[in-house]
Amino acid sequence: MKRTTSIIAFLVLAIAAAPRGAEATALRGIVVDAVSGQRISAAGVFIVGTSLGATTGLDGNFQILFVPAGTYDVRVSCDGYETKIERGVVVGERGIVEIEVALQVTSLQEYRIDDLVVSADRVLSTEAAVLAERQLAATIGDAISVETIAKSPDATSSDILKRITGLSIVDDKFVFIRGVTDRYNATSLDGVVVTSTDTDTDRKSFTFDIIPSHLIASTSVIKTATPDLPGDFSGGLVQIRTLEFPQKLFFKLAAGTSAIERTTTESFMGSQGGDKD
Repeated sequence: MKRTTSIIAFLVLAIAAAPRGAEATALRGIVVDAVSGQRISAAGVFIVGTSLGATTGLDGNFQILFVPAGTYDVRVSCDGYETKIERGVVVGERGIVEIEVALQVTSLQEYRIDDLVVSADRVLSTEAAVLAERQLAATIGDAISVETIAKSPDATSSDILKRITGLSIVDDKFVFIRGVTDRYNATSLDGVVVTSTDTDTDRKSFTFDIIPSHLIASTSVIKTATPDLPGDFSGGLVQIRTLEFPQKLFFKLAAGTSAIERTTTESFMGSQGGDKD
């Protein structure tokens, strides 16, 4: 009870000691359109020469509290309207001063600009882009994005193709699609059909172990033909998109090991020789 009485007494003393002029002095008003009379929201109201200001609400009203007594210039601005300065606004030691400011619409010629063109390259290597492309495609196929490639230990494009359904990799470099040999499949690199890399002229194929996986943006396999695709395949078309050239030099280091049951850690026979061998 004593604590409550002390708090009340403190508040009474604080109110009594507060400056009477600062408590009651304020500048408030309304900002409207000079032609239509419609109230303007989000208009900035500032008292020139001070740090005092406010912004009009949805109803166009504003209020600036604790304005020292004096004569001020009030600047009112809003996007699409000409800035207006109300001069000689007198604020007394006590009381509330109300003003009304009408703003004129800015001439349209002052806001006219040249054509603005925003351009951007479409990113086709992300997981979302690959899925969206598959959903909108008129063909049957599958694809792997650069995000999936980065999470896998694959070293070459042939290792990546092993993860696509319906494909078989022969000799770690030749692709069989839906059981059809590599002779009847086609390959394109960045939209350009690539020729055979096999020295056997009787075999039409492409060796996929020559493209490192860290240079591939996405890999897709199309299993049905459409008029916009090359017509020299019956099994499928492998499309490889590579990454852009890097802006700076980089190095990639990889290490690996292997073991064979019959020879690793096993002893073997060797011939005796001398330093003259």
